[in-house]
Order: sequence, then C-alpha cells, then structure tokens
Amino acid sequence: MIDQHNTDAAQSRCEQNTLMDKMGVSLVNRGRFVGYSSQEEMLLRSMTFQVGLLGTNGWVLASDTCLYEPYPVATGERSTVVPIRSMGSKIVHNQTARMIYAVSGGVNLSREAGEILNRQAGTNGIELDKRREILSEVGPQTLAKFPNAQDRNLGGTLLVIFYDPKPAMWTLDIGGAPVLRESLAFGGAGSLAMLFAVRYYEKTRPVEELTFLAAHSIIEASFFNPSLVDGLELWSCTDGRVERALDTELVKLQERSAQFNELIGTRLHG
Repeated sequence: MIDQHNTDAAQSRCEQNTLMDKMGVSLVNRGRFVGYSSQEEMLLRSMTFQVGLLGTNGWVLASDTCLYEPYPVATGERSTVVPIRSMGSKIVHNQTARMIYAVSGGVNLSREAGEILNRQAGTNGIELDKRREILSEVGPQTLAKFPNAQDRNLGGTLLVIFYDPKPAMWTLDIGGAPVLRESLAFGGAGSLAMLFAVRYYEKTRPVEELTFLAAHSIIEASFFNPSLVDGLELWSCTDGRVERALDTELVKLQERSAQFNELIGTRLHG
C-alpha cells in the first residue's frame, strides 16, 4: 500500500528543489533537503530564513528570530546532542562602521565571524576595495577558533550590508568565498517563501515599498516550516537613516500579511 503522506512529502521536496534551481540557490543553502554532514547542521540551516533587499533610497534586512543551539548530553558511555530552542535577535548593527549583518546556521560560529568582521571594520568601516579581501579572511579566522570538528560541521553564514557611501550587499558561507549580491540576497536555508521576493521584488522601488515584501517573506517561511522558523525582526535604512522596526510595527506587518493571504485565498477561489 502506498504511503500517501510520504509520497506527498517527496513530491514537495522535489518541487522545492526545482524552484531553488531556478532561483540559483546553492546546494549548501537548501536546508533539510540536502544531505548535510550532521543532523545538527541540517537543523541549524533550516531554522533560519533571512532576506535583504536594496531599494532606490536604502535597504531593508529581515530575519526570523528562532534560535537553536546544540546542547551535548551524556547518556552512559555515549553523548548525544539535544536541540535547545529559544528566541532572539540574529541581526547586528555597527553604526560607527556603517555596516549591518545577519547571522545564520551555527549561531556561535557565525556570531564569531561577525565579531571578527566588526573588529576589522573598527570605527572607520571597511573601504570599498578591501571588502572582498577582508570577508575572504573572516571564514578561515573563524574556523581557526573552532578546532572541534563537531562545531565546524555546524557551519554558518553571514548576510552583510555595507551602506557607506552606498549600499552593497554580500553573503558569506563560512569556509567559502564571499559573494557580492546585486540587489537581492537570502540568508539561512532555502524556503518556498523565497518565491515572494524573487517574484515581486523591483529594485526601482524605494525602501518604503519593500518593507512589507521583506516581512511577508519571513512570515511565509514560518508557514512553510513552523517548527524551525519563527518570529520577525526587521531593519531598514532610508536616505541614510537606520531604524529597527518596533514591536508595534511588526504586529501591523503580521496583520497585513494575514490580510494579504486572505485576499489571495479569496481571489484564487473566486
């Protein structure tokens, strides 16, 4: 007898990978749909979803806030890892260096990478012609601080926006090469929610018209993977002014997202 649940799940995985192929998502960012080196890495990758968008007058960076840290537990002569779930910020803003970044994957690993980048930036920021070189050095320096193979296997990524003199967005898979993104970037695992940003993003629009798109993408990522992606944090820069969305603003974005989904459902079934 055919297990319809497993059949549907396999079809869903196939459809998601096909969509990600069209989006140009690398294998290392396909979350639980790729055979990672460890179960912990798989969980870490699939727990985070982030999006960065560049507009005509600035940028917007959004992330979920669900955290996972592996906690080793001894069971007799063997040890295992128990996932500890919590909520917290994954975005770090360095105002003096005019830089902001989002961490994902192995949070300890990626946070260390961010701290190394912060130290390199200092108070004057990183010069335009030095960014690729410095980002390329961050990965090896980070891995050198984590000699334990299990920690290194957890991986980690950074989504970085430099915004002086003008916005420039980079992604860095720790241990890999930094990639300069033209106007749209994702952090964390691949998700069907990427569809919204890829389909509806227009770089000719101002930040004010991109904020909801970024927020809705994160909220929808939670719909597709509710046990591992949750919460919302959003930062934006408009004409050089950087702001973090207040809780009241996030609630309004979530309400608008629900109304938008209801409208789509009505139109699709009308």
